[in-house]
Amino acid sequence: MPGIDYMKVIGVLAKTLKMETTDLHYRDQSIDRIEVTMAAQNKPGKKFSLTVSDFFLEIVFPSSYMNEREFTRWRSSFEYELEQAFVKNVVMEFKVEGASYHVKVTV
Repeated sequence: MPGIDYMKVIGVLAKTLKMETTDLHYRDQSIDRIEVTMAAQNKPGKKFSLTVSDFFLEIVFPSSYMNEREFTRWRSSFEYELEQAFVKNVVMEFKVEGASYHVKVTV
């Protein structure tokens, strides 16, 4: 079982995006790779890929979900809410690779 509480991270992701988790699917028969689908009223569904290890979690999603300005605003909110959820500082790395945003969370 992973050391990081990925359900808390998924909850914070949903909260900061103002969406609800509609589907949680483990890929490749593994608890380390999760595909999360979120939706909201009047918004199209969005899929996020999570890779979970003992001390970090990486979220990957298409950059078409939000422009650079929205992403900058969202990541500040996401980091703050994660620190509130885990009641400690978290280390976050953000990068853009190709047409995807990569967010690495270390607790």
